[in-house]
Amino acid sequence: MNKKIFAFLIVLIAVFTVAGVSAQDFVSHDFGQFKMDVPDAQNGEIAEQQGGISVNHTIYAIPNPDGSLFAYLDYLNTTHTNGNNNTTDFALNLIKENNTVSVEEGIPTWIYEGTTDHGYLVSSEDDTQVLIVQSSDVNIKEAINSVEFK
Repeated sequence: MNKKIFAFLIVLIAVFTVAGVSAQDFVSHDFGQFKMDVPDAQNGEIAEQQGGISVNHTIYAIPNPDGSLFAYLDYLNTTHTNGNNNTTDFALNLIKENNTVSVEEGIPTWIYEGTTDHGYLVSSEDDTQVLIVQSSDVNIKEAINSVEFK
């Protein structure tokens, strides 16, 4: 009987340890055009650049506290879409050129070919702003659900 209790306690400790390791501390970060909860990186700096192969947009690389990559964020608005007022459709059409898109919990999602990274498209209510999120982190949906466009 004591061996069963001991084995149960070991399993219980392992479950709580795994749950604790996967938990992530997030802080709200203001990116200018939108806010999003991201990992509390030690130096607090988030790299930003302008770029893109098919369309110019703003790209952010979000670090984890350990220096690994949490996510890439691609921000687009109507200034990035050559005057197209529906940025959601514009971005979704670009994504569909190379990916199979499905919808999970109301959010368009896909897996980037040749990677384990998932893609998510978050839109403003008026479809003029879009955030494309690329990540393989298990906590990414918590961050995505926190997006607030300005």
